[in-house]
Amino acid sequence: QQIRAWRGIIDVAAGGNFSAGLQENGTVIVAGDQARRAEIAQIAAEAARWTGVEQIAAGPDFLVGLKDGKTILYAGKPDRFDLSGLSIR
Repeated sequence: QQIRAWRGIIDVAAGGNFSAGLQENGTVIVAGDQARRAEIAQIAAEAARWTGVEQIAAGPDFLVGLKDGKTILYAGKPDRFDLSGLSIR
């Protein structure tokens, strides 16, 4: 989806080759560089399953979301980070 078609966006995040938009309904959409289609498609597919998202942030090849003020969601390269021991207080 092209960014100019986005509506109802309340937050944005820019990664290395993609942009993500947090919609009013708590879902996330992603658009990116066609040259990195497979990588962007993976991030977009993972983020498309997210609901109840409150905040988003992006890095070069990953996207994170915060849900319920305490749950961290992650999309992107699986070997980039180990979030298993992370907690929010």
